[in-house]
Amino acid sequence: FKTLGSWNSQGIPAYLESNRDVISAGLLERINASLPEGKPVPQFHPDYLADDVKTNVEITQTADVWVTFVHEGAGWTNSLGFYTYPTNNPPVSRDDISEITFIFPNVSFQGSGGGLRSGDKVRIGRFEAGTSIGFVLMAQGWTSSNASAGGGRYLHFTHPGLNNEDDPSIRLHNVLLYDNEDDIVLLGFEDVRRDNTPINCDNDFNDAVFYVSSNPVTAIESSSYLPIDTPVDSDNDGISDIYDDYPNDPLLAFDNYF
Repeated sequence: FKTLGSWNSQGIPAYLESNRDVISAGLLERINASLPEGKPVPQFHPDYLADDVKTNVEITQTADVWVTFVHEGAGWTNSLGFYTYPTNNPPVSRDDISEITFIFPNVSFQGSGGGLRSGDKVRIGRFEAGTSIGFVLMAQGWTSSNASAGGGRYLHFTHPGLNNEDDPSIRLHNVLLYDNEDDIVLLGFEDVRRDNTPINCDNDFNDAVFYVSSNPVTAIESSSYLPIDTPVDSDNDGISDIYDDYPNDPLLAFDNYF
């Protein structure tokens, strides 16, 4: 493992960008529409997990690249790292990855095991055309007792063939979606083994959510990725269907119990 710098006792990097990204309400709605809590992606969006989808970020011209923390919904204190490789020569085993560099040693929200806030942003480097960036979520990678990050319970790579499940059809642990409005690539992770060993997996792929941005923005080809979802309001009552218990009734939206 390599580092981009130091961090404090909560795992907040000292190398965060001085200006936090402002994450708009519109982007949050699109994220929630794409990866809603408690809705398994294999059931509600199987196209996100198709064999031909891109799971890593490909750089097509020299660019600076940033990773921004959005939120997390995990019970574990995970870590996030990245690795690079020539786009035309992807790794086929873990031995093909020479080093992993930490981005966020503790992917935990403020008041929930860590100190990150939505919009915290890290510049991970400048990369040449023909470079691809893979990511690793280290399940329970953060140890608070000595403020260290490492391998944790297991590693989830954005190359599914490098992951832990015996069944190849359930090795994918991340989704990549492009948002044309903000010119970012949404990165969502499932942090639990998908073969339910030994902990049940909800498969909603929003246990750790980030986005990747570049300068120039054209260095990441938007057409290479599935598009992020646009919220739908079927009954035009001003409440998105993902929050509306009655999506086809303009007079009803929620049930409240006392």
